[in-house]
Amino acid sequence: MTEEIYSLVKKSIELFDRIYTSIRKPQEDEKKVSNLESSLRARSREMPSLIQEIGLIGALSYCFSKGNEYYAEIIKIIEDKSNKDKIKEYAEKTNAGYSIYLYILLKAINHTKILQVEVDKPYEAIKQLSQNLNKTRIIERMIMPYLLQIKRLCEGTLRKGVEYESR
Repeated sequence: MTEEIYSLVKKSIELFDRIYTSIRKPQEDEKKVSNLESSLRARSREMPSLIQEIGLIGALSYCFSKGNEYYAEIIKIIEDKSNKDKIKEYAEKTNAGYSIYLYILLKAINHTKILQVEVDKPYEAIKQLSQNLNKTRIIERMIMPYLLQIKRLCEGTLRKGVEYESR
């Protein structure tokens, strides 16, 4: 594994830890799986192949169209700029999973250091990528190990949309 890829994978683990702490810790006592949790798990599974099929700009636009309504507040929660308990307000909002995945994609883009986008302005980031198509193609390839690591972590830690049974 090259140093570049190792660094991206390490950053994906750090980001996932922040996200996991934000969405699961406030709801640890919940036996029922939240829509947000199962939605993020589903997004992590489908987005890498969607990026390969329609490209990074298309995948970002898709997440933006589905998750923009909650995006600003959710990134405040993840980045510790808002009370973690507020995540409970979004627990039953499936589109909040798209918001979180949009955040993951924008952070991944920045971690490549090829382009720097403003994470709090997803539409501007989409425009910036569309104006730099050669760099966008490179970024698409570079972020795959990052996204696959996120996928593995989501599959291993987030629950499916079925009743959770405590052991």
